[in-house]
Amino acid sequence: MEFQVKDNTFYVLLNKEGKTNSLMIFSELSPSVKKVKEYLKSGIKTETLELMSLNYKGESFEVKTIPWNIIAMELIKE
Repeated sequence: MEFQVKDNTFYVLLNKEGKTNSLMIFSELSPSVKKVKEYLKSGIKTETLELMSLNYKGESFEVKTIPWNIIAMELIKE
């Protein structure tokens, strides 16, 4: 499987609900926020979800957690 990203950045959504963690990878922020919305509508709590951006810089990755206020702003745009 091939996966292409823009500007060396991709997004990872971690769902820590249940016995096993699940990861989803997205090439853009908007689809990852839509998935967060789906999870929240299905009853999953915010404490079990973590959205991160991974940016490839030179020889290493920079990992940042996307704060809930940014996620909320993206949800308002829908």
